[in-house]
Amino acid sequence: MRIAVVTPNPPSEVGGVERFTKYISEMLINDGYSVDIICKDLLANYQNEWLLRSQIREAYLAFRLGNIAKNRNLKNRYDWYIANGMFGWNLPHDKTINVFHGTYLGFHNCTKNSRRIISKVQERIIYKPFEVLSTKSRYTVAVSDFTHEQLRKYYGKSDVIVIPNAIDTKHFKPYDRMAARKCMNLISNKKLILFLGRWEEAKGNKIFQEIISKHSDLLLGIYAGPGVINHENIISLGSVDYNHLPLLYSACDVLLFPSKFENCSYVLLEAMACGLPFVTSATGHALTLAKEIEFLKQYVVNQGDIVNYEKALFKLLNNDSQYSFFRTMIIKIANDEYALEGWYYKFKNLLLKKGEH
Repeated sequence: MRIAVVTPNPPSEVGGVERFTKYISEMLINDGYSVDIICKDLLANYQNEWLLRSQIREAYLAFRLGNIAKNRNLKNRYDWYIANGMFGWNLPHDKTINVFHGTYLGFHNCTKNSRRIISKVQERIIYKPFEVLSTKSRYTVAVSDFTHEQLRKYYGKSDVIVIPNAIDTKHFKPYDRMAARKCMNLISNKKLILFLGRWEEAKGNKIFQEIISKHSDLLLGIYAGPGVINHENIISLGSVDYNHLPLLYSACDVLLFPSKFENCSYVLLEAMACGLPFVTSATGHALTLAKEIEFLKQYVVNQGDIVNYEKALFKLLNNDSQYSFFRTMIIKIANDEYALEGWYYKFKNLLLKKGEH
């Protein structure tokens, strides 16, 4: 079976969609499938095309990559296309599995107070019809119940299969904290509080910074993401290599994740597998976790509620038995529910169902 994965960026780049592409392509190849990744790297003049620098760049990139995939199909005869988000709109719908990692309209409604006007126009008007077209695929997959609700609410799409993201639990596993701190050069008597992702308001950086600044005698912030943060009580590591992420998670005491919009965060799942307790926003798959596991409700906080982020953080740090229980529980959940093998089985079942639809 030959499969084309159509996606904006190569799996070597950092991001949730890129992590999904890496995992699905590797699992398919290991299972004997032939896989082509159709992404921007195939465009010889990517940096020079003005439409790829315009306000419709994502929709136009999807158009260009869709054309490349269809041209290659003349020779390769793809059995399936797997597309990320709006990148399925220009593909043969009867042969496409479209995976939504969120929607532009959902992102807009959760982050509109922190977005530029032009970004709001993109999210509300320009990209909406292309996401609607992408929902016409043979199978529409959402990475969380939260994502499914966005597709239903904004685009009237109810026939959706929910398959939460998964992680490599052989790679993401706990390491001894002190040994991990030495490896990552993070030696401190303070509690290490991790922020992993883009340093922007939509990810909750202001809340993180305010809490770290307020409790600088007790907490040391650890920032892992693009760019450098100049703050006397936040260590800026830059983007941490995939191979070192388990050590980073293991070195820290808590993941503080006050993002305004997530769908099924790899950061959260990776932290769980490494035994790193978290305080996170009531968005994305965290809502499902809080609904299914009573204990976690107290650590899933309403967005922007800095007082309750702070309360939840210190409730966790000041209770050793609860902290230990949290840690043990999330390692088990990650291994039982979010390992790659079970996740891949669900996608493989869709591939094998083609003739039954």
